[in-house]
Amino acid sequence: MQSGIISIISSMVIEAVRCYLKYKNRYRTLDCLRSKSRELVESISTPFTDLTPIMDKKYMVY
Repeated sequence: MQSGIISIISSMVIEAVRCYLKYKNRYRTLDCLRSKSRELVESISTPFTDLTPIMDKKYMVY
């Protein structure tokens, strides 16, 4: 009886740890994707912001 209860409790603890690690890994993956996309946007937007001073003011519409 006592070993059955210990077995049930240990399997519940193991399942809880597995779920925690799975969700932790999911959020780590999301954070990694967010940082990669942020780096990509920054690397793309920098050349475009460098192009703006090249534009002549007389061609700009106010």
